[in-house]
Amino acid sequence: MERTNVHHVWWERRRYKTHLEKRFRTHGAFVIPMLVPVHADLHHDMMPPPKPDRQLMLGILDNLEDYQRPLEGVFATVDYLREQETRTADRLANHLTRQIGYLTVGAINYDNQLR
Repeated sequence: MERTNVHHVWWERRRYKTHLEKRFRTHGAFVIPMLVPVHADLHHDMMPPPKPDRQLMLGILDNLEDYQRPLEGVFATVDYLREQETRTADRLANHLTRQIGYLTVGAINYDNQLR
């Protein structure tokens, strides 16, 4: 079995300081077990996503009530952000969409089997 670790969809950790920001960043839908090589490629190829403002974080979290599992929550968040029709939300949706390419290749499911 290849080595795995976890990817936080919202990185870098040092940018998320308040209780809300930490809860947002570590929500179960946004912490994804991944193969180490794919995770390394993602961080090599991509800059960190823009940090959502407080109102957007609250809206995203409210939208995630039914989505606790990784990937499902990322897809639901992209849909939610597209509905917001703001430049910031669009930038975030585009970033998550780019991440999805790596996540679908490198994500591990809860039984430690490749997705």
